[in-house]
Amino acid sequence: AMYNFIEMGKLIRKHRRERKLTIEQLAELSNLSYRCISNIERGLASPKFGTVVKIFAVLDKDLNELKQFVILHNSMAYHKDLGWFDSRSS
Repeated sequence: AMYNFIEMGKLIRKHRRERKLTIEQLAELSNLSYRCISNIERGLASPKFGTVVKIFAVLDKDLNELKQFVILHNSMAYHKDLGWFDSRSS
């Protein structure tokens, strides 16, 4: 099941463009391949939770936004990872 990775991809693309970064630049900064970022943005990949966190960190986005997004859109895919947010804030 794809668990709405299309919405995740759109969100990452929006944030990348706001930062005025190319896919190449984001790939380099997050230590991922061009193909990986491209596939994530197009909703063709179901990235590991850690990969999404890494991209959000590089884009300097609030991880609380990611948490809300996961609850709304990707709760099934990343449900087991939600505890990570709580462990960070304590």
